[in-house]
Amino acid sequence: MAATWADHQHVILDQAADTPLTLGEFVGLLTEAGEPITRRRIQTLVDRHGLPREQVVRWHQRGHDRVLAEVSVYRLRDVRHLQAQIDRG
Repeated sequence: MAATWADHQHVILDQAADTPLTLGEFVGLLTEAGEPITRRRIQTLVDRHGLPREQVVRWHQRGHDRVLAEVSVYRLRDVRHLQAQIDRG
């Protein structure tokens, strides 16, 4: 039996488990993969459940300029693991 599109998406998410992503990148990636999450939900995981985050410096486009800015990033593995723990109760 051939793998479904959802199966492929979950394999990709598993392979990207340690990828550091910004809040916006998380929302887009998980929503596209069929695991929708909101910015508010991720912030709640940080504030109430101790989701770890790191501060990194990345390039951003501001108007016509590219600038370096410090942003918070989260690991996909941490978000999915914490969310699963909460869902289990």
